[in-house]
Amino acid sequence: MKKLNSTELKDKIQGCWEGKNIGGVFGAPFEMYRGLVDAKFYTQDLSASIPPNDDLDLQLIWLNAAEKYGTALNSDILAEFWTSFEIANCGEYGTAKENLKCGILPPLSGMIGNHMHNSNGAFIRSEIWACLFPGNPEKAVRYSYEDAIVDHAEEGVYAAAFCTALESAAFFENNVNKLIEIGRSYIPESSKVGEAIKMVKEMYEDNKTIEEIRVALLTDFPSYFGIYNVHPYEIKENFPLGDDLGLDAPVQLGIITAALLFGQGDFEKTLITAVHCGEDADCTAATVGAILGIINGKANLPDKWVKPLGNKIETLCINLALGGAINVPKNTFELTDRVMRLLPVFNDNDRCMIDECGITVFAEEQIPYSMRDLYFKGNYGMEDIKIHEYLSFAPYKKLYKNPVFNTVIDYGGEPFVSTGDTVKLGVTLYNQNMDRVKHCVCVKVIADNGVTLNTNKYMRVMTSNNYEMKSELSVEFTVGECNTPYIDLYLDITVEGRSTVQLIKCRYFFK
Repeated sequence: MKKLNSTELKDKIQGCWEGKNIGGVFGAPFEMYRGLVDAKFYTQDLSASIPPNDDLDLQLIWLNAAEKYGTALNSDILAEFWTSFEIANCGEYGTAKENLKCGILPPLSGMIGNHMHNSNGAFIRSEIWACLFPGNPEKAVRYSYEDAIVDHAEEGVYAAAFCTALESAAFFENNVNKLIEIGRSYIPESSKVGEAIKMVKEMYEDNKTIEEIRVALLTDFPSYFGIYNVHPYEIKENFPLGDDLGLDAPVQLGIITAALLFGQGDFEKTLITAVHCGEDADCTAATVGAILGIINGKANLPDKWVKPLGNKIETLCINLALGGAINVPKNTFELTDRVMRLLPVFNDNDRCMIDECGITVFAEEQIPYSMRDLYFKGNYGMEDIKIHEYLSFAPYKKLYKNPVFNTVIDYGGEPFVSTGDTVKLGVTLYNQNMDRVKHCVCVKVIADNGVTLNTNKYMRVMTSNNYEMKSELSVEFTVGECNTPYIDLYLDITVEGRSTVQLIKCRYFFK
């Protein structure tokens, strides 16, 4: 078991935010640029102040949510904070906000009408979860998932999971090759993000240049990001574009992987390599800057990169006009201190200890997810839903938690219906095994007028306390004439002999 004391933790967490800022500022002038970049240092005039950058904004909003709700934090709470405090309406952000305003909740909000659900907005806000769970990638990824599904699905979610796992592990592992493997182990190998990372790693090992790797990425994983603001006649390089506008995450994660491999822990070389590839240059540079900031700590970041920014935080897309409703840290010192105070809230006693010397965080050796002991601890030990299954819930399955059982609602597709449609809603119940016994779960279905239930209104299932056992049922109904733009079904779920009650609303919209 390894450990970090308060001084070491604080240095690494602040290194994360400093590296994030440095990369974001360095790469910002080359965002949405398709071509090779030869910049070696900041190109902006930083004498007055640092330019604002939106890549940190949502993490500062999430910080406020974490301080208020602690481990109860989930996608629904994050969605409310987003609607209240995030003012950007571009790309996937704007689509998600409109979905939320219409009552389309996560994970559906990240997919419906959102051609940018495979883009970059989720992986750029992964650091907050890594810093809250240093050396515990699995827990970090579960919270990152709740974050990502507000405005992303599929590749956008996988990109966030990869970065989060890698960054969390980086608190206790400094070998970038091992960190990339740890990050890969948390996402499906068949994902486009996973394929891009694998291709980059193989090309690097085959002694290909960074320029050759960039060409291969843009050829094999067509992306529009670098040409969004370019007239078609001004496009200088002839890469395939493909049919999936918004499939941007694989190329960016490939660039991040390449920068880490070519840099091999050298902060400046890694940043310059990321920016050299263009595309979403502020996001890729900010991510590798944060990773190396964690590995090296604030104390070991080059002064030439740190001093021009003066530890400042400048926001761009946070609604600050609500009279103190949200508290934005003024600099990376304050941000670090507030994250430090949350560590005992989010981490169990066996991973985080407070004594007269301050906070100490413990972690096991950082290894790929598939190599971990995922099975019993004792005769009736249980674990959370495996991470790959958890990530696959989005965009049409939603997880609801309570102390006794977890419920997964499966829409099976987009929740749009027409009069006369017969619809099936899947329900899966997982025993939380709080008391190591089986439970009889009762489900009562309450439907709006105009909805005819084809299955029983009352259903009972047994949830086993054996490893990975779950109970499944379905609710089938036919849609009749209605005078509303949507219909609601309510699942009133109780456990015999227990006080826990869970009421879940499932909403379907007319086409």
